[in-house]
Amino acid sequence: MITQENTEKEKPGLTFRSMLAIAFAATILMPVTIWMQLVGGTVGGLGFTTILLFIFITKYFGKNPLTPQEIVLINSGIAVAAYVTFFTTFVNRAYFAGSPEARMFRIAEFIPSWWVPENPLIRNQVIRTLLHPDWMVPIAIAILTSVVLYLPIQLILGYIAYQTYVVEEKLAFPLSKASAETAITLGEREPERTRFMLMGFIITFLYSLFVYGPYILGPLLGVPTGGIPVPFADFTSPLERYLPGALIGIATDPFTFFNGFIIPGKSIVYMAIGSIAIWIIGNIIGISYFRRDFLPEWQSGFNITLTYQRSFLHTWASVMVGFSIAIAVIQLIDARKSIAKALSSLKRIGGKRGSSFYYLLLIYIVCSSIWVLLTHWLLPEFPILPLAFLIMLWPFIASLINARALGEVGYPVANLPMREIVFVATMTANNTPAYSNVGVGAWFLPLPSTVGLYPAAESWVDSFYAARYVGLSIKDVIKAVAIVAVPLSLIMSFIYTNVIWSFSPIPSQIYPWAAMTWPIGVIQSALWISRSAMTLKSTIINPGAPPLLEVSFIVIVLLYVIAKVTRLPFSPVAFVVGASSLPPYAITSLIGYVVYRIVCSRFGKENVDKYKWPFYAGVFIGYGSATAVLTTLTIGLKAMWMLPY
Repeated sequence: MITQENTEKEKPGLTFRSMLAIAFAATILMPVTIWMQLVGGTVGGLGFTTILLFIFITKYFGKNPLTPQEIVLINSGIAVAAYVTFFTTFVNRAYFAGSPEARMFRIAEFIPSWWVPENPLIRNQVIRTLLHPDWMVPIAIAILTSVVLYLPIQLILGYIAYQTYVVEEKLAFPLSKASAETAITLGEREPERTRFMLMGFIITFLYSLFVYGPYILGPLLGVPTGGIPVPFADFTSPLERYLPGALIGIATDPFTFFNGFIIPGKSIVYMAIGSIAIWIIGNIIGISYFRRDFLPEWQSGFNITLTYQRSFLHTWASVMVGFSIAIAVIQLIDARKSIAKALSSLKRIGGKRGSSFYYLLLIYIVCSSIWVLLTHWLLPEFPILPLAFLIMLWPFIASLINARALGEVGYPVANLPMREIVFVATMTANNTPAYSNVGVGAWFLPLPSTVGLYPAAESWVDSFYAARYVGLSIKDVIKAVAIVAVPLSLIMSFIYTNVIWSFSPIPSQIYPWAAMTWPIGVIQSALWISRSAMTLKSTIINPGAPPLLEVSFIVIVLLYVIAKVTRLPFSPVAFVVGASSLPPYAITSLIGYVVYRIVCSRFGKENVDKYKWPFYAGVFIGYGSATAVLTTLTIGLKAMWMLPY
């Protein structure tokens, strides 16, 4: 087995077989992804389902089975080629502009034509094709920002974060390691590890069929969904008499529980503390004593989703920004030497061929500058400095925050509404009317935080870690993703989006998930656009408002300083990741960690740690295989229902 400490001998992964697998995923599985995103909301498991198919093919019809290096490369490529449905976003734009929700909030008339054509036949989905000439400008702008400019910027930031947190600081990256261990188990097929992988596979496959089957197939077969609730069991309403507003529940997906086995214990504990402190204790205090300011529309019967959305918009968004700024400052202080070494390492890349630090820096500056100028050209009345911050500086800060979070706990910090905070503050300071071309148009400007369909910096770090772990050159990963997977995803998503959109308007009864969630998405966006969602709670930015942003910043910094002085094992990153996560997930992972400790006491920590990785690999593959089976059945039944006889 190749490990992170033994990567001197890299083996090729960019082979004809790996490229064929990525092309297969883009060609065959892209329509599955588009369909299930509209019908069921999510689709998972396509990557390792494809890998299992190609392992079978190469084993029985070829000379050698897939290697761990090829498996990691295929998995990274499929994550883009089969999952990034780039052109379905334009269907969503058409719905947004023509939706009754946009008209209700009086923003439809101000939505710019460079985001979605003004043609009413397109906005009302009478014309359902992207081949119409009116789509040329929105598509061109999207490809320029989302692909041509976004990819090199995020790749450079990803490599800096990789050098900082993988090479220099050697963080754990638990979920990235799990993906790499899955590739090793499938590629090397060591009997004992394979046995534990099969155990995880069988348990999760059967569980996933039992839990997700009724939700995916039930509406088609006319049977009740019932059974185990998805994605979590919500106890918020039943307990509101004793704990008003507390977001309490248990996640029912298999990953959250088993994350307690692979994420470091310290991180699990502080994630739970952060989540409970905000969403349980904080909500109880806010609703009990400050309801008018904290969550004025709260009433008995609010479930976990509604309470979370509204309390976040009114209060916790400002807190999360303060937390994020504190984490950014702490990272710049704590990791300053590692960042310096990472930047220095860039100077050694490429030698005389031009891939030096200064060349990469020039690429970053040129791409981000073009982006700033483009947004200023699209909306010249909007101040350019806030746009420069969101395009040139904030992506670097966000990459450090999220890559560090991946390294410690496996997940990025969720819900960083920096764009929203900056826009609200800027428009308030400039007295920009909410209902105007600028007041509405600014929210549709293409920014790194809104166009990130393709790999962000932290996603590149995840792929680079897995490649390093199995001894695969990261150059092969870059080539496979940027040169092969991205073009394939663009081509196939364009073809299949046009085909699927031609069946009927979206959303419609044929696409129930889109019918349920797209209107909610419009409402959530419209709340920000109309500025009825929140007032920024920052005394510095918004004089007269409570200083939630400043206080949250100070709290994290003080906890960090106290931990440094007293040498307590406090993890501010884990705390903030937990604070940005719903309690059902943090609590369930904590339960998983308690079970892990019990199992270790029974069988020995060394034995458990040896086989937990292949078992987790089986969990991942079992879930993926079950969802692939359910997805295939769904599409088959749906196609039969749509036949004219």
